[in-house]
Parts: sequence; C-alpha cells; structure tokens
Amino acid sequence: MVKTLLAVALSAGLLAGTSTAAAPAWDISGTWVGFSGDLTLTQTDGKLSGSFRMKVGCTDSYTATGTISGSAVTLTLTRAGGAGDQPPCAGTQTLNGAVDTSGTALLLKLANAFQSSPADRFAGKATKLGAPKTPASVKSYSVFVKCPGPKKQLCSQSYAVLTNAPAGRLVVQFTTSSGHCSDARFRISVDGGIERISPFVRRSASTPAYTFAVRAGQHRVQVRAEGRTGGCNTGYVTQWAGTLKITTGG
Repeated sequence: MVKTLLAVALSAGLLAGTSTAAAPAWDISGTWVGFSGDLTLTQTDGKLSGSFRMKVGCTDSYTATGTISGSAVTLTLTRAGGAGDQPPCAGTQTLNGAVDTSGTALLLKLANAFQSSPADRFAGKATKLGAPKTPASVKSYSVFVKCPGPKKQLCSQSYAVLTNAPAGRLVVQFTTSSGHCSDARFRISVDGGIERISPFVRRSASTPAYTFAVRAGQHRVQVRAEGRTGGCNTGYVTQWAGTLKITTGG
C-alpha cells in the first residue's frame, strides 16, 4: 500500500541524514502538491507547521510539524481526522527529505519502519535565504589630539585605533567636539588605504559616514584633521577633538 503511494524516484544523497542543525537555506512556506497528498506549510526560524491532506488510498487529514536545517527537512504528520484506520492512513507519519537545488521541489520519504519505497516529489516554490548577517557592532571613541608642530593647517598628529571586524563593511564617522572654535575637515582611512576627505564641519557637527570594504580580521582606522582660517584659527591648528564612531557587521 505504502509503496504505491510514494513510488517516485529520488536521486541518491538528497535524503536528510543525521546532521548538526544549520540555519535554513530555504523558506518553504506555502503549498506543496505531491502524488500522495498536499502539504501546506508555514516556516518561522527553521520551525515548520501546517497540514497535510492525503489523497491516495484514503482522505485523512494530518497536522504537520517539523524543522528545516540547511536544505534538509523533517516533518511529523499526526492524524487529525478521516476514515482510514490502517497504514498509511492511521497514526503518525514521519517524513525525511530535502529541498532540491532549484527550490521547486520537496523530496520527502516516509521514515516509518514499514516504508521502503522511494520518495514523493512535492511541487511548489521555495525562497532562497541569504547567509545570516553578523549583528552590527558600534563602537565610539573619545578623541583629543594636540598638534606638536610645525604650525600648519594639517595637524601633524593623527588619531588611530585598531578594531576587529567581520568580512563586509566597516563604516566610520567623526563628530567634532562642542569646544571647537573653528571649522575643520577630516581625512579618514583604513589600513593605510586611500583617504576619504570630509567637507569642512563646524563644532558639534558630523562628517558623512564613510564605508570601507574589509576582510575579516583586525583593521587600523586613522583620522587626521585639517583646519582653515576663521574663528580662532589664525593660520594653523593647535588641537582637535571629538568622537569617532566605527560600525562593523550588519
């Protein structure tokens, strides 16, 4: 009886084996139409719930619960109602399988001891999920720098900090101190690369947020200040201060 229900060939290696749980590679929420019956599933954080309506051999309905780990799917079907009282209609059924590489089929096989047939192919549409993002990390640094000379608009003393970041983006922004009495612009670089030069900003004002592509690991963020005549600036910068904000991940 069961062999008749699920007589669809399955390529080797697509059935789920015992493995460490992984983040879902697919969202399989929706309706999946198979030879043996139809699945309707809802997915939340790798957990599955829904229903199954058998349409071959009997017309029993089942509640469906399970998980998806990577592409591997495990479902438990618990009989909710119907006229059947013999396998495959009665009791609880366990399905193991996987989403195929196109995301258009669930290949599921009954895992009960009496089941030895190939898997059923449920047709539907899965949504490919991206790799989980690293949560954003924001660090702020209080900066105060004195310029030892020579006297000029570009301060001879820079500020630098080491920070760890995952592969992806590193975002840097500088906000001037409320004690600034003249305008300044800031030259921001990462790992000695090309400097991003901000517009001149007043006190308590921020530069644009500059994004740098980085590999995973430790990186050196450097800031240099440059002034212009006006306010208390008579032709050179003596000191500068503010807050450096670095955002990684996300």
